[in-house]
Amino acid sequence: MRQKNITNLIQAIFVVGLFWAPTSHARSSIVVIQGSDSHVSRLFLGGISSHSTEKITAFRYKEESVDEVVKSVLEYKPDLIFTIGELPIDEISRHKDLARVHFIGLNNHSKQIGNNSRVVLVEERMPLIEEISLLKLLYPQAKTIGTMYDSELSQESFNQFVDIATKQNLKVASIKVDSHKAIANYAPFFEGKIDCFYFLPDYTTSSEIAIKELYKIMKEKNIPVISGHYSHLESGALFTLSSDPYKIGEEAWNIAEDILKSNAIKQNRIFLSVSNMLLRFSMERKRLLDIDQKRFQEMVEQTTNRGYRVILEPIEKEKEIKLK
Repeated sequence: MRQKNITNLIQAIFVVGLFWAPTSHARSSIVVIQGSDSHVSRLFLGGISSHSTEKITAFRYKEESVDEVVKSVLEYKPDLIFTIGELPIDEISRHKDLARVHFIGLNNHSKQIGNNSRVVLVEERMPLIEEISLLKLLYPQAKTIGTMYDSELSQESFNQFVDIATKQNLKVASIKVDSHKAIANYAPFFEGKIDCFYFLPDYTTSSEIAIKELYKIMKEKNIPVISGHYSHLESGALFTLSSDPYKIGEEAWNIAEDILKSNAIKQNRIFLSVSNMLLRFSMERKRLLDIDQKRFQEMVEQTTNRGYRVILEPIEKEKEIKLK
C-alpha cells in the first residue's frame, strides 16, 4: 500500500519545466512543492523561474505523508526547496534526509518554524490602509467591519488591522477561531452585525477548507469580503488588492540566490514591501451586492491614478484598465 501511495505521488508530479540557460558554473537543483495547482501558484512559479539559470522541477503536494514527499523530492537531489501555499514546511524541512537543504516558503502562514535555521518564510505586507480606504469609497456609510483570526498566530496583525480600521472610523467586530470548524460555526453570527468583512490571513484561516467555508457563508449572508490574497476573487471576494504574484516570485528568487551563494539563512521571516499593486474586482459580486455605479467608477479612477493595475473580472479584453 505504501509503495502504491508513493507511485501515485510520483505519477501526480507535473514537471512544470526545467528552466535553464548556459552558465559557467555547475547548476543547482531547485525543487518547488506546490500546495495547489492554482493560477496564483503558477504565477509564483513563473516569477521564480524567470531569472533563474538553475534547474527547477515542480510538483504538486496532495497531503501525502512527509516520508512520501521527501522520498520523491530526494530523486532530484535538491540544493534548495521552495514551497508554495499552506503545507507542512516545518515537518518536511526537519526530516533527517533533508537536514542540509534550505527552504523558502511562499504564501505560507506557519508559525511553527521556530528556530529552524534552514527555513525562511517570504511574506507580503498586507496593504491594509489601501484596502480599507478603497472599501470606504464603495461603502462610505459603513460603520462596522468584521474579521476572524487565530489569536495564537496573528494577534499582531489583528492589532494592526484594528488600528487602521479605527482611523477610518470603522468599528471592528472580531471572532477568535482555532480551526476551520470554528469558522463554519461562528461566521453566521456576523449576519446583521457588520457591513463588510476583511480576510485576515493566518495558518488557521488560510486553509483551503476554512476559505471555502468562510466564503460560502459570506455569500449566503450577502456580506462583501475584501482580501489581500490574489486568489480570493475566485472564492467570492468583492475585490482583492495585492502585489503581483509573479513579481513576488521574482523577489523570492533573489533571496534564493543569496542563500545558494552563502549557504545560510539570515532570518526566518522576510516581509516584502507592497509594490506593483494589482486590484482585481468581481463584477458579479458588484452586481449581486448592488454597488453604486458612481462610487465604483470613482474607486477605479482613484486606483488607476495611484498607479495600480486594475482588472475587472471576469476578464474581457475591454475590461482591463491600463496604467495612464
